[in-house]
Amino acid sequence: MTGANANPKFLHFKEVAGGYIFRAPKLGSRGQPAHYLVDQTQKDQIEAIEASIPPRRVGYGLIAWFVLCLLVLVASVNSMSQLPSLVVVAMFVVGMLLVPFLGLRYLVNRQREQMRPILSQAKLTDQVISNEEILAAASLSTSLKQTWVSALSLGTLSLVQVEMMAVSRNPKVAMFSDANMLPWVLQFVAYGLLAMVCFKATLDKIDMAVPSAPAPPSFLRAPSRTVVLAVATIMVGVVVMLLIITW
Repeated sequence: MTGANANPKFLHFKEVAGGYIFRAPKLGSRGQPAHYLVDQTQKDQIEAIEASIPPRRVGYGLIAWFVLCLLVLVASVNSMSQLPSLVVVAMFVVGMLLVPFLGLRYLVNRQREQMRPILSQAKLTDQVISNEEILAAASLSTSLKQTWVSALSLGTLSLVQVEMMAVSRNPKVAMFSDANMLPWVLQFVAYGLLAMVCFKATLDKIDMAVPSAPAPPSFLRAPSRTVVLAVATIMVGVVVMLLIITW
């Protein structure tokens, strides 16, 4: 993001003539968030409020919550004498999504209240920070190593889920007709989609990277495009092979 704060944790500022544009947090998904023109002092105060809830910690919390919910679902299904009804599964999924939604809403509302005295002294502006700029800044704040390790980890987890599907399935029932497979299928789809996103982000970062020294790149720190594509292809091939074998 051009002119944005040098600290990548803060993605809601853009430097302009006369100060900084600040994109205030909003609760709903409708409408545009309010944008304010703030000075350096107000910017520092807002950053201090944002720093009280590190985005990375929130992200880790969400990942831990969803993994825990999926593990509970798997344990519950395996411990029941009969399969849960579709209504029970739907209620579980709604609860799994509702808790983080309410939690994030609470955190955003708390930040808005903390910022209210500061923003009451700032001026509203027609200049905006677009969603595309936010996403671009967030992408730049993540290193190549982080996206690459995330892709490897999530890809491995998706392979584990396929293997668990193969081990847990009832050979007398078609795999995708067996309700016992639902937890494993959900986890496989979730991990697989996240892995695809991370592999794509890794390739994008490699394309944007400045050419380095002639020395061979590190497998973890700076993988080549060939290595990333080869690993992704191998993982997809293993998944397809396991699905064909266990179909």
